[in-house]
Amino acid sequence: MELNLIKRFEKEFGDRFTTDERIIEEKSKAPYLVSPILSKMGKKALGVLFAKDEEDVLNILKFSGVSPNYFI
Repeated sequence: MELNLIKRFEKEFGDRFTTDERIIEEKSKAPYLVSPILSKMGKKALGVLFAKDEEDVLNILKFSGVSPNYFI
Protein backbone atom coordinates (compact mmCIF):
# COMPACT_ATOMS: atom_id res chain seq x y z
CA MET A 1 0.00 0.00 0.00
CA GLU A 2 2.83 2.45 0.83
CA LEU A 3 4.38 1.92 -2.59
CA ASN A 4 1.04 2.62 -4.29
CA LEU A 5 0.66 5.83 -2.27
CA ILE A 6 4.20 6.92 -3.15
CA LYS A 7 3.52 6.31 -6.86
CA ARG A 8 0.34 8.41 -6.66
CA PHE A 9 2.22 11.30 -5.05
CA GLU A 10 5.04 11.04 -7.62
CA LYS A 11 2.53 11.10 -10.47
CA GLU A 12 0.49 13.97 -9.05
CA PHE A 13 3.30 16.23 -7.79
CA GLY A 14 6.32 15.25 -9.90
CA ASP A 15 9.62 16.71 -8.75
CA ARG A 16 7.97 18.49 -5.81
CA PHE A 17 7.73 15.08 -4.08
CA THR A 18 10.84 13.16 -3.08
CA THR A 19 11.66 9.92 -1.33
CA ASP A 20 15.37 10.78 -1.07
CA GLU A 21 16.52 9.38 2.29
CA ARG A 22 18.89 12.31 2.93
CA ILE A 23 16.13 14.87 2.46
CA ILE A 24 13.67 12.87 4.59
CA GLU A 25 16.27 12.59 7.36
CA GLU A 26 17.10 16.31 7.16
CA LYS A 27 13.47 17.44 7.22
CA SER A 28 12.58 14.97 9.99
CA LYS A 29 15.00 16.66 12.39
CA ALA A 30 12.99 19.88 12.53
CA PRO A 31 10.19 19.02 15.00
CA TYR A 32 7.81 21.65 13.65
CA LEU A 33 7.91 20.03 10.19
CA VAL A 34 6.94 16.55 11.37
CA SER A 35 3.65 15.47 12.88
CA PRO A 36 4.04 14.97 16.66
CA ILE A 37 2.06 11.76 16.28
CA LEU A 38 4.59 10.34 13.80
CA SER A 39 7.46 11.45 16.02
CA LYS A 40 6.00 9.66 19.03
CA MET A 41 5.30 6.51 17.03
CA GLY A 42 8.90 6.36 15.87
CA LYS A 43 7.82 6.04 12.24
CA LYS A 44 9.60 7.88 9.48
CA ALA A 45 7.98 9.85 6.72
CA LEU A 46 7.49 8.11 3.36
CA GLY A 47 8.51 11.22 1.48
CA VAL A 48 8.73 14.98 1.48
CA LEU A 49 6.39 17.18 -0.50
CA PHE A 50 7.49 20.74 -1.24
CA ALA A 51 4.67 23.27 -1.60
CA LYS A 52 5.59 26.50 -3.36
CA ASP A 53 2.45 28.47 -2.55
CA GLU A 54 -0.99 28.36 -0.92
CA GLU A 55 -2.54 26.76 -4.00
CA ASP A 56 -0.09 23.85 -3.71
CA VAL A 57 -1.07 23.37 -0.08
CA LEU A 58 -4.77 23.32 -0.98
CA ASN A 59 -4.13 20.82 -3.81
CA ILE A 60 -2.13 18.59 -1.46
CA LEU A 61 -4.95 18.64 1.10
CA LYS A 62 -7.58 17.84 -1.54
CA PHE A 63 -5.44 15.06 -3.00
CA SER A 64 -4.98 13.61 0.48
CA GLY A 65 -8.71 13.67 1.14
CA VAL A 66 -8.57 16.42 3.77
CA SER A 67 -11.01 19.28 3.50
CA PRO A 68 -9.20 22.64 3.47
CA ASN A 69 -12.13 23.95 5.54
CA TYR A 70 -11.00 21.66 8.37
CA PHE A 71 -8.23 24.15 9.16
CA ILE A 72 -10.34 27.30 9.03
